[in-house]
Amino acid sequence: LAIKEYTEFIEKPLLETIDRYERFLCEKQEILTKKSLANKLDTNPLTLAKILKKYDVYTPIRNELTESFKAKYPNIKLVKETIETFKDSKGNSIEKKNWQYTYEGAKAVVDFLIEKGRVIFTENNGFKLVKEIK
Repeated sequence: LAIKEYTEFIEKPLLETIDRYERFLCEKQEILTKKSLANKLDTNPLTLAKILKKYDVYTPIRNELTESFKAKYPNIKLVKETIETFKDSKGNSIEKKNWQYTYEGAKAVVDFLIEKGRVIFTENNGFKLVKEIK
């Protein structure tokens, strides 16, 4: 009886939740650009960045997640950082720091926005950004 209840009330809902994120965000081993996460939420990157800035998740000035948001998820690798090297018009090498959301990072951001009432989930359409009611 205890095993049946565990399966019914804990394991099954957990697996459905994991499946939901893998179907509508990304596979666990994938990473998402800021643009692709915005697209998955049926919005554009600028709108998503404004919302994340409003809720102190992202700082566009430094182009990174805020320390306060990272502190909420201390055991999760939220982003994967990369260094891009390219040549400027004079042929000088320039390095640019860039980052992308990990599966866990994208999930954390979406869960946070769900808590704030800014994202909803439907089986047919996946995760969608909710327009703010004024």
